[in-house]
Amino acid sequence: MVCISNPQCTFSSGEYMIVITNRERIGRLSGHDIFRVTSFQILPLPRNLLSLSESQTTDEQTYVHLLETHLKSNAFYFSYTYDLTQSLQRQAQLPQSTTKSLWQRADDRFFWNRHISSKLIEATLKGQNLSNFILPIMQGFIEILTTQINSKPFIFALISRRSRFRAGTRYFSRGIDTEGHVSNFIESEQLLLTDPPAQPSAPWPTSQQIEGHTQISYVQVRGSLPLFWAQVNDLNYSPKMRLKEGTDSTQAARRHFDELLRIYGRQILVNLTNTKGYELPVGQAYERIVDELHDDRLRYIHFDFHKECSNMRWHRIQLLLDQLEEDLVQQR
Repeated sequence: MVCISNPQCTFSSGEYMIVITNRERIGRLSGHDIFRVTSFQILPLPRNLLSLSESQTTDEQTYVHLLETHLKSNAFYFSYTYDLTQSLQRQAQLPQSTTKSLWQRADDRFFWNRHISSKLIEATLKGQNLSNFILPIMQGFIEILTTQINSKPFIFALISRRSRFRAGTRYFSRGIDTEGHVSNFIESEQLLLTDPPAQPSAPWPTSQQIEGHTQISYVQVRGSLPLFWAQVNDLNYSPKMRLKEGTDSTQAARRHFDELLRIYGRQILVNLTNTKGYELPVGQAYERIVDELHDDRLRYIHFDFHKECSNMRWHRIQLLLDQLEEDLVQQR
């Protein structure tokens, strides 16, 4: 049994513990085993059910059921020795001599059990070393494929990391908050690794350290448009997108892009909303915000995906790539 570090969540009757009861090894990166969680168990800790009213008891059962449904999404991953929350580039920027535990090195955005691990983290920071019980869990998607080209082994991998901030489902969570977090933020990393180590080791050495070893990583991010807007659910197939009246998105957007620039550097912003219809006002507001920020490190492109690639004309994505060609070359 593998236990998510101090996996306690609190409902009306008290705390519950979440434990991982099964896992599946989906591959190896840099000699490190990567696992997908296949089953959980929610265990009630000592609690007082007698103090709950009938409606509270019903609510409690509903909350537990919702939590079970979420945990059964088959989208949780972990490694005992590899930091899945950090891209290859960010890992390379860490001091080679660091003795920090995985949870101390983890990217807070993608450390999904950070909140329910808070008690163990607080105890560790106060002098009780409980780091062995704190294991970061990532939510998202990972696929690792091995192949050979001219008898040379390669590993292709895709890691999509979902931020724990404003991670609500589509329609229910849209736009940005005052801290600059946008809804449904995903960091996707494409990896190409050659001549992988046969045995587990420290994080993969840089290409400069071992001649003949190649590591290529390309990172993209996506998220909801960084504005205060909503999409109210109704019986329509495509609910209307509404800008929130009386709100100024500029400061929140500034926080959002400052964070992206700090982590990733220069940004190419691709707006994929429709240039007509109900999406037009929000798309135009996004463009105005970028203009107001007046930052040369932000390049804005509006590509009407549904118009240009309608009727399964996926090849027309080349129109967007042609616009991005110079920027992509500079990223090499």
